[in-house]
Formats: sequence, C-alpha cells, structure tokens
Amino acid sequence: MTTNMEKEKPINIKLLSVEETSIVNNCGGKDLTDLSEDVLGFQFKVDSMINLAKETMTVNTTIRYRYNNADLFQAGSKTVFVVTSLNEIVTRDDSKNTITFSFDIVPTLVGASYSTLRGIVYKETKNGPLEKYPVPLMPMKVLVEKCVFSVEEEKTV
Repeated sequence: MTTNMEKEKPINIKLLSVEETSIVNNCGGKDLTDLSEDVLGFQFKVDSMINLAKETMTVNTTIRYRYNNADLFQAGSKTVFVVTSLNEIVTRDDSKNTITFSFDIVPTLVGASYSTLRGIVYKETKNGPLEKYPVPLMPMKVLVEKCVFSVEEEKTV
C-alpha cells in the first residue's frame, strides 16, 4: 500500500457497522498469580477488504493475549466504513499486486477499528484477571504497516 497525498478532494467517511467476530477467554482455571505486564504478551493482526463497487472498506482487527506460551484471551472485531469517492482515491495495479491511495484514509480507518477493539476487550475483561491489562497503544505507523489489504471482486452473473 502506498499513498500519494492529494488534499483538494473532500472525502467523507461513515461508520456503517461494528461487529464482534470472536471472543475466546481461556483464563478460567489457570494459575495467573505471576501475571504481570512483564510476562504478558500481545499479538495483533489487522487486515482490510476494499469493495470499490460498494465504496466500502472493511477493517478486521484481532488481538491475542499470551502467557506462558498459551493463549489467554482473544478478541476480534470487524468495522465497515463507507468512503465516498473510494473509486477515485484507490488505484489498483494487478501486475505489481499493489494498491495506491491518493488520499491517506488508512490511518483513520485502522485507528478507529483498533480503538473499537480496545473497547470490546475492556468490556470482556472487566472484573477479571486481565482487567489491569488493556489493549496496548500502538504507534499508528506500525498498525498501518502491518495491515494487509485485499480488493473484493464483484461477482458477475
């Protein structure tokens, strides 16, 4: 994904939907007396599906909490955004397998999605052993660089 910033064109973004896609809590029955920030690990994944015909971008975010080489907790969310003029700001080059944005909307959408996941995790871990360990803040550059982009093909009948 590359960007070629163009400031003149107004881009409107609307949050269309939010969905919890997975919640797995494996904390029950585990000895977590030694649990601390020093030994708790986090893994995250961000991917995006672009649908040019519908002018939507779907951002999927997942976070996994790891302790003693085991998954303690996992949560995932899917946020769908409508982006006006998406066809005009996204260029696809199939020969190079690249997507270029002429207006950098990616940090906004990825940031909103990651923050949504943070709220879901807070709700699901409240009053439990992971309550003291919210989803860590991540530099936006890292989230965007890790994001995998795909373009949804329209099916013809």
